[in-house]
Amino acid sequence: MLSFDNMVISARNGNLFDNLDEKDDVIAYLPLAWVGDHLFSYAQHYVAGYCVNCPEAAETVVEDRREVGTT
Repeated sequence: MLSFDNMVISARNGNLFDNLDEKDDVIAYLPLAWVGDHLFSYAQHYVAGYCVNCPEAAETVVEDRREVGTT
């Protein structure tokens, strides 16, 4: 089981590594039930304050990424 503290620490480390902050836009691409999605799409977002965008469908991820202009 991952603790809240573990998720926050991992989120901080990931944000530092990727230089993510409140000016960034990302796209959620991992399955919702996977722990990686919780880290990348929730925990890192809460710590850094960036915007997480959801694709319309698996088939449209590339087009959605262009439309959103992810950083």
